[in-house]
Amino acid sequence: MSFNMYMNRLYCGFEDAIEVFDVHRPGEGTRLHTIPTKKSRDGLKGIISSLAFAPDWSGTYAAGSFGGSIAIFAEDTRAQIQSWLHGAEGGITQIRFNPSQAHIVYASFRRTPSIARWDLRNPSEPDIVYDRGLVLTNQRLGFDVSSDGRWLIAGDERGQVSVFDALGEAGRVDSISAHNDSIGAVLFHPTKPHSMSISGSRHFQSDVTELESSEESEELEDVEIVISGRDVLGSTARKRNARPTVTDNSLKFWSV
Repeated sequence: MSFNMYMNRLYCGFEDAIEVFDVHRPGEGTRLHTIPTKKSRDGLKGIISSLAFAPDWSGTYAAGSFGGSIAIFAEDTRAQIQSWLHGAEGGITQIRFNPSQAHIVYASFRRTPSIARWDLRNPSEPDIVYDRGLVLTNQRLGFDVSSDGRWLIAGDERGQVSVFDALGEAGRVDSISAHNDSIGAVLFHPTKPHSMSISGSRHFQSDVTELESSEESEELEDVEIVISGRDVLGSTARKRNARPTVTDNSLKFWSV
């Protein structure tokens, strides 16, 4: 979801639609359908997973879907698509306009390390693709662009934060080992030379153990063990239900 530049409307992703709420009026919003009909192949299909507004106060905004498409809209034309950004690599997890260059758009994708950059004056393909590092998780791993539009930062699954040239073609200019787990969000301070990174993800481990006491019996489930077609006799073996563990759930501030 995203506020427009005037901060008076909240735009939210929906399936095959964008819901617009007037923040001054409680109640239901206005639904803008992004496809003509349910069976239509035209329009922006699927769950609208990311929205972002251009910083030039023009009312232009980008919407991406888990179907892997990105469309450009304008507030005053409702759900009429102005153009498409071609060359997306998968389901869209985040879209961001460059704060100082409203014609530059960035997007990240599900289960891929790529962050693509488009110039709206030539939306046929990305002009640059940044490689943030290892990303195999379905978890959304965010990125951010500095308020002057100069730098882009992004975290990966190994806890590395990479810094990229957001305007030029230099690619990665620095890398920091910031955490011991996936970095779900990185943010620049809007006015000061500081940034923030947030880590944490759920890890599941399953083990098989013999039932020796009934203290944690509610956490165990029966496992049928068969060897050479015959049931195993003796003590009952049970499988402990998988419970998520966290390696590093922390928030850190950085000077940049």
